[in-house]
Amino acid sequence: MLTGCLVHVRKIPIPRAPGKVLSATAAELVGQLNKRAAEIHSFAATVDIHATVTNQEKGEIRDYTEIRSYILYSEPQRLRVLGLLPVVHTKAFDLVSNLENFKLYIPSKNKVIQGSNTVGSRSTSTFENLRPAVFLDSFLLHGAVDGEHYFLTSETNSIETADRKHLIADPQYELSITRAKEDGKELIPVRVIHFHRENLEPFQQDIYSGDGSLETQVLYGPDQQFGEAHFPGFITIRRPLDHYEITLTINKLTMNQTLSDDQFEMEIPAKTAVQEIK
Repeated sequence: MLTGCLVHVRKIPIPRAPGKVLSATAAELVGQLNKRAAEIHSFAATVDIHATVTNQEKGEIRDYTEIRSYILYSEPQRLRVLGLLPVVHTKAFDLVSNLENFKLYIPSKNKVIQGSNTVGSRSTSTFENLRPAVFLDSFLLHGAVDGEHYFLTSETNSIETADRKHLIADPQYELSITRAKEDGKELIPVRVIHFHRENLEPFQQDIYSGDGSLETQVLYGPDQQFGEAHFPGFITIRRPLDHYEITLTINKLTMNQTLSDDQFEMEIPAKTAVQEIK
């Protein structure tokens, strides 16, 4: 049974090693993330937002038209997002948020939706579960804070080249951040941040809910130069529980400029319907 005539040898591609592989400790990666987040006090960004919603019951995917949007952020967690309709460039939506609450004005419906920055009870309406905290957690990637624990693992994936003839080894780090449950007997995941070891830059963040379910997955494009700032060229936000995906392509970004209070205030026309959500 083991003679040569019964054995067939097949060639398998051997992954090529990357040009360099950097090493870091968990503490060093946490410090790198916290330092980067601490350097961002405000930003103003021009982005294109594209949304996709999957309806598993109907077996269909709905693509929404890309919307040019302007995002303002200023400490402590003040957010303003203004979206414009394609071609006519009139206001599609206007969102303002502070540390606790938000208001979303939709002119076409003459309606304001307002509520808490975080989801209290999950809605059957897809976008009602998209709260400002999702944007802030995605843009302002940070390391561990007080009360959180972290550890580091490494793995190597293989990436196929464009011509599908070769494999390239892609060494990665996974920084897992956890916290203890209220009873103190069990650790639950908070975030997992993935780093390329060629440059130690984060390329993915997995954010978990209070019950340990994967709530948000964020993918970061390669860093680009925006003036003196380095920032991902695009950010893709996936919400597995809500079956939608949003990609933000950053066209322009200015960091740490002075933003006035009135830039985070929104005038709501009289007789506008108001919907409260939890």
